[in-house]
Amino acid sequence: MRKEYDAFDRRIAYAFFLLLFTIIAVIGLIFRIVLLAPPFAVSAYLITVGHRGRFSEPDGILVSYFAVIVITTAFHITIGTGPISLYLTTIAVSAIITFTRYSHPPAIALAIFSYIVHSDIAFVGSSLIVVALLVVSDFLIHRIAK
Repeated sequence: MRKEYDAFDRRIAYAFFLLLFTIIAVIGLIFRIVLLAPPFAVSAYLITVGHRGRFSEPDGILVSYFAVIVITTAFHITIGTGPISLYLTTIAVSAIITFTRYSHPPAIALAIFSYIVHSDIAFVGSSLIVVALLVVSDFLIHRIAK
């Protein structure tokens, strides 16, 4: 772990994770898609407890989740929500996080969970809100950890 994080107490990091997870769960309840909470909870954990690690860089979170939102929405509209679309989405998202510097593995889980939701508006809306929450939280945690 980096020096800046060493000063940041793990108990405080875990408390931030619990706060973020609670907010994510409430957002899931509001949008009535509580199944999206697991991939977002992993992201919340990575940016709090695993702060600024290999898979928790803010630009990786932004790019990978925006890629999921765009790819799943495009495939839902053009191909539908069947298994072929699910497989293609998973392959596309995994290629992005594997072959670019924007590696954030929970994006693959989010892509899969988007097919369980079956509501593009609820998926996109809740995803954008949570991504914004995660990036702002990462910024605040980074400021506190300094």
